[in-house]
Amino acid sequence: MLGHLAFGYRLRRGAPDVALMLSPGQLAKGALYMQLSGAQKRIAHRYPHLGNPASAFLLTDAVLEEEGLHDIEQNLNLLLPLNIDIAPWQGQPYHFPPVPAQPRPAGVKIIGFHAGSATDFTWKRWPLQRFAEVGRALVTEHQAKILIFSGAAEREQSRQLQQLIGEAHASLITTNLLAAAGLIQHCDLFLSNDSGLMHIAAALGVATIGIFGPTDERTTGPRGVRSSVVRAPGTSPVYHTERHHSLGQETHETLLKVTPALVLDKIADILSQ
Repeated sequence: MLGHLAFGYRLRRGAPDVALMLSPGQLAKGALYMQLSGAQKRIAHRYPHLGNPASAFLLTDAVLEEEGLHDIEQNLNLLLPLNIDIAPWQGQPYHFPPVPAQPRPAGVKIIGFHAGSATDFTWKRWPLQRFAEVGRALVTEHQAKILIFSGAAEREQSRQLQQLIGEAHASLITTNLLAAAGLIQHCDLFLSNDSGLMHIAAALGVATIGIFGPTDERTTGPRGVRSSVVRAPGTSPVYHTERHHSLGQETHETLLKVTPALVLDKIADILSQ
């Protein structure tokens, strides 16, 4: 509690005029932080989180969430109480300007992989063996170089993936976020679980494939101009921010139904273009 109060005091010293809390978020805690900050305008969505009350009494403006709406539009709606016109931005792909690309040898296919996720979201990780199978097929069929991106907490599993693909054909990339973005932009394709790096790749205009199972691509899918997703036929998303915070520690059954062949077919279609 003392830590929360100290953080609130730090926020208050910044003397913010407006506080916005993006969805999905820790609503009760975030609303309290906004209250402690002293912001005159405090805007967030109205929904319970993990059984917490809606906390609307701590807000000056509580915006209703719309079921099935992508998080981008969900958060754009937070600007309406500020009388900001959001129409030009709705439904638009996001874009992160790349740095000038450096030349590389002709005919080399560089494929980025992100096989990890946040540590408490291991249930949305496609099995490592299947990433490896896809990687080996890309090396054989396209003479591809695989770049395996990972954070510090994913380093060990990334080393396993490198060994499964073959160290001569796969390199580990563990670096800060901007440096990772600089490397991702050189990829011909980026294959990823539903993760932040997936969104960075999509925003860079890289051909991006997100592997989806328990999470909903309608609300958290990549929104770049060259983005696509793979979902196993007959499966539906089951994760909901407010109702299912955790789905265990094992890969969810909806992801187990995504086969390497399904992913390779999608990759072949993209590379042929």
